[in-house]
Amino acid sequence: MMKFSEYKKYNEIYVQQLMDNIKGVYVLATENKLFYVGSGDIKERLLAHLDNNEPNPCIKNYVNNFVCYFRFKQVLGGEELMRQEEQRAINVSNPECNKIDAKD
Repeated sequence: MMKFSEYKKYNEIYVQQLMDNIKGVYVLATENKLFYVGSGDIKERLLAHLDNNEPNPCIKNYVNNFVCYFRFKQVLGGEELMRQEEQRAINVSNPECNKIDAKD
């Protein structure tokens, strides 16, 4: 099983440096708090959360008002395994923005 990458500053410059088509689980955090766990195409999803049209107001608030960081891990083996890894990370960290009724 792959491990999570090191945290990187969450901005378009760092996200654009990621390889395309990496599927897996990612987390968004401030220096003190993990606030969201998601899954899918890592680069695509991270860029979507930076967009002004981000539907989750909790994520939008953190991204617009705090210095944020991201990390991810690649998950091989398909959608079901990726969702299981995502749920495991959510259960461990109980992130605030996953409780919002806006779903990826």
